[in-house]
Amino acid sequence: CNRGNADGTPPNVVIIGDSYGNSFTTILEEVALQKNSKLIYEQYGHGQCPGILDYGPKKWCANFSQEVFNKIKNTPSINTVIMAIHWPYYLASSWRWNESNLAYSQEETSKALEKTIIAYRKIGKNVVFVYASPGIANPKVCAERRIRISNALDQCKVTKVAAMDGQYYRPYLDPMLKRLNVAIFDPMVYLCNATECKVRDGNKIFYASQAHLSGFGGQYLARKAAPELKQLLNY
Repeated sequence: CNRGNADGTPPNVVIIGDSYGNSFTTILEEVALQKNSKLIYEQYGHGQCPGILDYGPKKWCANFSQEVFNKIKNTPSINTVIMAIHWPYYLASSWRWNESNLAYSQEETSKALEKTIIAYRKIGKNVVFVYASPGIANPKVCAERRIRISNALDQCKVTKVAAMDGQYYRPYLDPMLKRLNVAIFDPMVYLCNATECKVRDGNKIFYASQAHLSGFGGQYLARKAAPELKQLLNY
């Protein structure tokens, strides 16, 4: 868990999800620093556990997700629940849980997500669904080198086509999200143009790992998407 900027104060926004959710706190950290911000946030998460109800290994994921739900239910100050999860993991056809024989089909995962969204709405919470960031296979290739081969290919690029290949999960979730009229935050809107996706600004790299935002990446997104985030987070 990440206590965010709450520091004992009841939060008005909570992020649930796996390690991707934890990296998303880099965005909220920047938002909370903006002038006149009233955002008070915390993050409740567990690595390789999406925070979906009745989903995943019971001992270390499903039970944890239920505890998170109960805590949010019993915290009246929380207005908004952000679901920031690395969906390419859980909607991959070959996905298997670590230390478990459990496996879920894409349809089963979609239904579990729908059940969770409905449950949070029933207890009076707004839900914001976050799509996965484009990511980069190896952020280390973006680091500046003292010596470069002049004709070497610049590997610190992600084409829009390659980024969309990693967004294969969207057709499984988009119809449900549209039907439930779920608020969505899509990092690709701010990181990608028609041909490629931005992975750094000058010498500041946006990713700490293949899919996890760095502090610089969160700061960049927070500033670019400030008006939308303020509206979505309802603070």
